[in-house]
Amino acid sequence: MKKLTHRQIKILKISGVILLAAVCLFSLWWFVFNVKKDYQTGELQPTYTREGTTRVYHPITVNSIRSWMTFDYLNVVFKLPKNYLQNVLDITDPRYPNMRIDYYVKRHGLSSSAFVQAVQVAIINYQQNTH
Repeated sequence: MKKLTHRQIKILKISGVILLAAVCLFSLWWFVFNVKKDYQTGELQPTYTREGTTRVYHPITVNSIRSWMTFDYLNVVFKLPKNYLQNVLDITDPRYPNMRIDYYVKRHGLSSSAFVQAVQVAIINYQQNTH
């Protein structure tokens, strides 16, 4: 096999860099093209819209509660007193309110869906009694 000259090696390196740059640019173009297409067809939508300088967020509802949420998060979002869920659901764990629902459910051998439903009912009752 014939040994490559210094000039040929230099040309191969430059060609490789140019080819790599071309592939990167094509990939970037392809990504932007598909994101733009998905946005125009409605498959990709923003989670909030801007009106002036304020953001309008989609509000969380009781039906949006998931087991990965913490009790503290629910207290803040639904404007509950700090110990409301603890008292209503008889939670004695010292980590309350800084623990996730799924952690509490797993630790105490409860049904996740039944407990989330109990949390939803407790929040609905609080909202009905305070409004």
